Amino acid sequence: CLEEALRIRELHHGEEHESCADTMQWMGNLLRKHGDPSEALDYFKFALRIKQTRLGNDDIDVANTLFNTAVLLDDLEKYELSLIAYKEALRIRKLVLGEKNDEVADTLFCMGNVATVIENHDEALGYFK
Repeated sequence: CLEEALRIRELHHGEEHESCADTMQWMGNLLRKHGDPSEALDYFKFALRIKQTRLGNDDIDVANTLFNTAVLLDDLEKYELSLIAYKEALRIRKLVLGEKNDEVADTLFCMGNVATVIENHDEALGYFK
């Protein structure tokens, strides 16, 4: 169904439209959970490129795609890359949503977990505070 939705959206809006990026992100989420994580990463990267180009680097949709990418990178045990994506998602979420938002807290929590896994305990404590 999502592949058909993507094809229709590409026909109506062109391949570089935000609606195509949204569909690709959904496809990436499904592949992350039920398919090929490497293919999921490709979908996230493509969605991120479109969103950054069309919406700018400080848009909340960009932050959400970065967050999803970071979660996938966690799954792939690419922790350093995961932290980079989380940090950029955090920057945008703080900018757009404010310091006290639940999405900011979720991002910090995930960053703390990654820092714990790579045994950077001081950094992890900083995220958890």
